[in-house]
Amino acid sequence: MGKKIIFVLLWIPCFAFGQAINTDERPLNFGPSLLKASATIAPTRFYKIYSSAAMLNGYLEYVLEDRISLRGEVFQFMPNIANLKFQAVNIPRNYTGIHAGFGYHIGKRNWKHSIHLEPGVSITEIAQDNYNISYKWSANPALLVKVGTCLYVSRFFDFFAEINWSDSYVRNNPATSVSMAQVGISAGLGFHLLTKTKK
Repeated sequence: MGKKIIFVLLWIPCFAFGQAINTDERPLNFGPSLLKASATIAPTRFYKIYSSAAMLNGYLEYVLEDRISLRGEVFQFMPNIANLKFQAVNIPRNYTGIHAGFGYHIGKRNWKHSIHLEPGVSITEIAQDNYNISYKWSANPALLVKVGTCLYVSRFFDFFAEINWSDSYVRNNPATSVSMAQVGISAGLGFHLLTKTKK
C-alpha cells in the first residue's frame, strides 16, 4: 500500500505538467512579484572531511522579473546527538550557513529550471583536539551554487528538487584550515503567492 501511495505522489507533478503544456488556458503560476518559501531536510555530504549530515534548509525567494529572482536561505546542521561525545577533530559539532543572492530561471510556463549563485557566511563550531576538551566557533565567508527544477502546480503550491554545492574554510583550527565543502540535495513541497495582480 505504501509503495502505491509513493508512486501516485511521484506521478502527480508529471500529470500536472502534462496538463499545463497541453493547453494555454491553464493559469500561469510563475511570474514577477512571486514570493516563494519552503523548508525541508537536505541530506548533505562534507566531502573533504568524509562526513555525512542532515541539514534543515529553508529559503525565501522573490521573483523580480521573468528570469531573475532574489533569494535568501539558511542551512542548519542537525547533528547526531548520540555521536556528539565522540566528535573528531575537523568534524563540525554545529554548522549554520546563511546565504543570499540571485537566481536565473528558464523553462516553459509553470515548469522552471534555475541556477542560483549565493555568497554568504558559515558559522561553525569545531573541535580543537582529539579529547573534545576545546571547541571553538568561527564565522567565515562562504559560497553556494544551486541548480534546481520547480513545477508550479497551482496558485499556491509547487514541487521542487535542487542540488547544491557550497564551500567555506574554518581558519582558526590549530592544525590547518578546514574545508567545509559540501554537496547536498533538497526536494519537497513549496509555497508561493503572487503579491501583485496583473492589470
